[in-house]
Amino acid sequence: SQQFLKYFLREFASNRSFDLAVRKARERLQGIEGEFPGASWLPVIFQNQAQISPTWQQLYTSTDQEEPPRSSLLSEQVVTMVFTDLVNSTAVKNHLEGSDLNTRNRLYFDTILQPHRQLVEANLAGYGGRVVKTEGDAYFLVFDSAVQAVQWSVALQISHRNNPIPTPLGELQVRIGMHTGSPLPDGEDFIGQQVDYAARVSSLATGGQILLSEVTAVLVRNAGIAGLTIHSQGDRPLKGIGEVPIFELLWSDKQPQPLKNDLNSPPKKPSPLYRLLLKYSVLATVLVMGLRLLGILQSYELQAFDHLMRQRRPYEKRDQRILIIQATPEDIKAQEVKPENNASLSDHTLTRLLTKLKQYEPKVIGLDIYRDFPVNPAYPQLATNLGQDNLFGICKVRDIQAGDREGVAPPPEIPSKRLSFSDAVADPDGMIRRHLLSMKSNDPTDPCTAKNNLSLLLALYYLNQEGMSWDYTADGELQIDSPKGKKIVLKELNPFTGGYQRLDARGRQILLNYRSLASPRQIAHTVSVGDILNDRIPDEIKTQLKHRIILIGVAGPINTSADYWFTPYSPSQPSYQKKTPGIFIQAQMVSQLLSTVLDNRPLLWVLPLWGEFVWVLVWSIVGGLLATFIPQPRRLIIATGVGLGTLYGVCYIFILQGGWMPLLPSAMVLLLSAGGIAFLGIRD
Repeated sequence: SQQFLKYFLREFASNRSFDLAVRKARERLQGIEGEFPGASWLPVIFQNQAQISPTWQQLYTSTDQEEPPRSSLLSEQVVTMVFTDLVNSTAVKNHLEGSDLNTRNRLYFDTILQPHRQLVEANLAGYGGRVVKTEGDAYFLVFDSAVQAVQWSVALQISHRNNPIPTPLGELQVRIGMHTGSPLPDGEDFIGQQVDYAARVSSLATGGQILLSEVTAVLVRNAGIAGLTIHSQGDRPLKGIGEVPIFELLWSDKQPQPLKNDLNSPPKKPSPLYRLLLKYSVLATVLVMGLRLLGILQSYELQAFDHLMRQRRPYEKRDQRILIIQATPEDIKAQEVKPENNASLSDHTLTRLLTKLKQYEPKVIGLDIYRDFPVNPAYPQLATNLGQDNLFGICKVRDIQAGDREGVAPPPEIPSKRLSFSDAVADPDGMIRRHLLSMKSNDPTDPCTAKNNLSLLLALYYLNQEGMSWDYTADGELQIDSPKGKKIVLKELNPFTGGYQRLDARGRQILLNYRSLASPRQIAHTVSVGDILNDRIPDEIKTQLKHRIILIGVAGPINTSADYWFTPYSPSQPSYQKKTPGIFIQAQMVSQLLSTVLDNRPLLWVLPLWGEFVWVLVWSIVGGLLATFIPQPRRLIIATGVGLGTLYGVCYIFILQGGWMPLLPSAMVLLLSAGGIAFLGIRD
């Protein structure tokens, strides 16, 4: 403290302004920071930027007055000092016609300098200004106020634009710089550092520019002059003064232009503002992505995904390649012969059903009904039907973690190559969002040894009938030939896919791209077992239903059947249809595979982890930019709302193309960056 006071008094007594004396004293303290860390940090001056700092001379001379008004003590001699100069005046003289120097100088004075002086002094008094002195082509002027100074400067530049003074190098250009302060009077002249400050600001200007110091810029901005804009040029070094903010005055259609030192200097490093903006944007991104990787956001991201899936428009048509036959509770009750072995459909009913279906000439039949017992010998036709080449059956893999220690064995009459499993993988909230294609049981005692899902076998059989083949990539992923010769690769999920974090991705899993419909049950034409057995389907409809994939399943009472599932559409469904029977889920899966290969309908896809980080970072920067350039709270709230709406719209467009973008993390970082930067006041 003693060292600071000594340095401060020495500088202040040398007639430096108060704030500059403090700065000099703090700089002197840097030499002892090794012994006293942080010595140069204090003191800090809290002062209105529009208030001019006093000098020792001003304070000293004010003591001779009797109780001077405090408000006038420091503002009594406040003026705005303006320096003007002509651009390339020496080069212009050298290009003038004339055999000797005196001739060229006379010509320069008569045709260029004198007309310029007339423009400078024409309305000077009307703006409250006066000429302090001239030196060559330059003017030193003072004005009673900053507002009058900038108005006169704009008028001068407009005069030169409307009435240009020609030179051998083009139209004459003027550069102007100004600063508001309390210079020391020296007769009719002014001297001191405040004058130097204004001259240094002027030296940074190029032709047609008007530059302002920070004090002048604050005064002009507070005046709210219509048609004038103040553009920040960042901190610039002024000889003998240090790094200070410089501002450019813009009017009409005037655009910012580089300063004189920028024209021949290397590219400027990003300003502290942009470095801070990037820093806080990265911090917000790292924070949110860290929470995401920990799984904290998973349930919320999945809900956002479900919402986007439900909003897709327009609705798609039903898949005309599939026919669903469901055994309703009424069908089960109406059976002529009651089923044995706790089966849902008796051998008698199933025999009649499969026989009736021959008139529909199905491409392939999927029997999504558990039958872990042999056919009753009284129904040999059923055994024959179950053994036909285009019929696939199911079994259920033992799942000890889910409490199923038994599993369900397959129908003995169906060959192993046409056996599949019907297991589905539900998320912790019970939703089916994933399509399990294949899996391998490591338990040799498991009654179900099927490796592929029923939907996959049905789709591959149908595609094979249409002339499509399939194989595996070098990475072991399934790829299917399309009619256009393109190979469709079914990209499998990994533990970190989209909103999923540390996902159990064993087996071959892909995301399930539900057909865009009002309900998952509308995936295909659906009839009941009773409609088929009792010939309730008109002949013209029968013709339309020929040559399809037929899925046969049970839609029993929802409170007694385990084969009911929540889907992303469940929140929008009536209470009695919140859950969807498994037969419709299988139809969605079959339709997804067929539509991807035959109709070029996209599978759901996500960005790689690094791509999602970049995506989220971009939206974090957007939030930071909003807070930086829109300081008014109400406007910032509106702009942030527009930013969130834009984010939502972009994610919606992507989901229409199968892209699952990180909506929730992006919204979080946008709000975090905008709110954080606005709260911390970094834009200041």
